[in-house]
Amino acid sequence: MCKLTQSEREWLAAIEAEWAATTPGTWYAHLTDDAHYMNATYVSTVPGPVTQGFVVDNNNGMAEGSPNQAEHERVVAITLLQEPRLADADQSDPNTLFIAHVHQHIPRLLDLTRLCLRPTRCREGKPLVAGTKGVRYTDSI
Repeated sequence: MCKLTQSEREWLAAIEAEWAATTPGTWYAHLTDDAHYMNATYVSTVPGPVTQGFVVDNNNGMAEGSPNQAEHERVVAITLLQEPRLADADQSDPNTLFIAHVHQHIPRLLDLTRLCLRPTRCREGKPLVAGTKGVRYTDSI
């Protein structure tokens, strides 16, 4: 077992606090168009059919007044919006996927870190179940 320093414990606690303050729920990467039918990508809590990692609506979900406009209160982050030119990074697709996925990964990473720091670990070979309420090994999975 390794021992964390005080600053490392504080860093882990800060990560957990930052995650806890984010929009709750599962996050999804979305691909749509803006008002000028230019690509737009964003992260939202709205699920839908997925193609190549993205919920794709094939409409102008970022266009104000569009019947397909994204629900603004459920948009977590916009990673590509060309009109107005607000977010236009070359890596917008990987950025969108990363932001959406990492939100789900943080609780498990924190739980695995805590598990690895325990003086005695659970039996080897048992699947790990991790979630927002902690980590446990189980025989039933």
